[in-house]
Amino acid sequence: MTFSLRGKLQTMFDSKKYWNDRYNAGKHSGLGSYGRLAKYKADAINKFIKDKKIKSVLEYGCGDGNNLSLIKCDSITGLDVATNAIERCKNLMPLNTFHVVDDVDLNTLSFELVLSLDVIYHLIEDEVYNDYISNLCKMSSKYIIVYSANFEGGEYCQHDRPRKFTEHPLLKSEYKLIKSIKNKYHSNNDTEGSFSDWYIYEKL
Repeated sequence: MTFSLRGKLQTMFDSKKYWNDRYNAGKHSGLGSYGRLAKYKADAINKFIKDKKIKSVLEYGCGDGNNLSLIKCDSITGLDVATNAIERCKNLMPLNTFHVVDDVDLNTLSFELVLSLDVIYHLIEDEVYNDYISNLCKMSSKYIIVYSANFEGGEYCQHDRPRKFTEHPLLKSEYKLIKSIKNKYHSNNDTEGSFSDWYIYEKL
């Protein structure tokens, strides 16, 4: 299914159900969360954490936790919509904190650094996308790191919808984009790399 039927697709697709079904079927978070891409992301994030002396980090959309398991920080928290994924995270990282999004009041959460890694282009529905950006902004007290595609259009699989998220009004009004970095492994072929790049924000 492609986005030539975007309007119909948006009304039919349920992001939360898709990811719950995916993890319940025993699948993992995807190629970007494993191998050289996972290491590449972890190396960049860990350097940022060390350089900025970050003490608390949240990954919003942590999936099965493989990416987060490579992150080094005093306090690590993961959030995801998929119950099975959160259970995997708890087993993988028992000393850290994990929540299903629907089970916690996001207004009570605050972290120096919030990570969004390969999540935004999976948010097919506009309402889900806007809620995600709003929550991303409210949970960060200082920095946000987004690793995602940042363009509109194209034909992709059912659960991919690239967005020009840097134009979102909340990000533009509440944060400053302090750096964007081209992915070392940039590629539109997900078996070779990723179409995601780095976008680093600081709260105004």
